[in-house]
Amino acid sequence: MRTFIVVLTFVLVLCSVPGSLRSQEQKKSTSSKVKYVKSKHGVRALIKLGKSQASIAKEVKRQTRNYNKVLKAINDGDLKKGRAASSVQKAVGEPVIILSREGQEVVKWVYKPGNVTFFEDEKVYLMFDKNDELVDWKVLQGEEEPCAEAMKGK
Repeated sequence: MRTFIVVLTFVLVLCSVPGSLRSQEQKKSTSSKVKYVKSKHGVRALIKLGKSQASIAKEVKRQTRNYNKVLKAINDGDLKKGRAASSVQKAVGEPVIILSREGQEVVKWVYKPGNVTFFEDEKVYLMFDKNDELVDWKVLQGEEEPCAEAMKGK
């Protein structure tokens, strides 16, 4: 029992003296730790990043809102062939992108939800002629369409 108490006391003494038995190797490794210093340029970059994330989220919401407006206008029969492009834009908002090719008479406006890429199938195409009048539309929801088809004028 006496030996046990001596050993226990020795262990407690060793544990209560932090770093007293650390090897030189351990001391070297702790002294070479990386120190982080605040940089005003780094803070500015983080602020810009935060603002850009907020503007990205706002744009995603805008794209989705406009996509939903286009779908509703189509389903409700509010979009009619011959309607002016400016009138359509006032009603449903700006498209995500406008596709036009030199030599083609049709211009496509693309609407899609903000969380969907251009390579996915959920989107709406509004087609306008050279007089900026609505001539047709195409709704894709879960259909397969090759990327090349998206760029063709129909």
